[in-house]
Amino acid sequence: MRWRIPVAGAAALVVFLVGTGTAAAKELPVTGLAVTTAHPVAGRPIEVVVDFAAGFALGNATAVTDFEISVLPAKNTGRDGWPRNRDHLGTPVIIHSVDGPASATEYRGTFVVSHPGRYVLVSRSGVYAHEDVAAGVTLTIPYVKPVRFRVRAPN
Repeated sequence: MRWRIPVAGAAALVVFLVGTGTAAAKELPVTGLAVTTAHPVAGRPIEVVVDFAAGFALGNATAVTDFEISVLPAKNTGRDGWPRNRDHLGTPVIIHSVDGPASATEYRGTFVVSHPGRYVLVSRSGVYAHEDVAAGVTLTIPYVKPVRFRVRAPN
């Protein structure tokens, strides 16, 4: 089965995506990002917590939560922690909502890295927002910065 998009519809889609900037295409209100494992070790689960703005209802939208947070080696980032290449944001960290009314905006996830070293945790929306700010776009919400951390070798 082939999908066909009418030319007028495709042109309108291109104009919308180009005209709105990168952050507008997907800018989730991530307000907090942290590695919660005290001393991360290669080959063992590393826990993260992600907070979204109050009143924001993401639910368990797996298509979004699977790709919002990523981890990548620090060597693939600038000295400020932002990825050098937005097309290679590292390995996605699958996050899930935390049960309970007090944690309506909190998501958690785990990931494992094979090798010790320095790593960076990033929010894809934060990357897009950072690019927009660099291009002169004024944002109405703050965006979360990359989180640097070190992973130790196993004993």
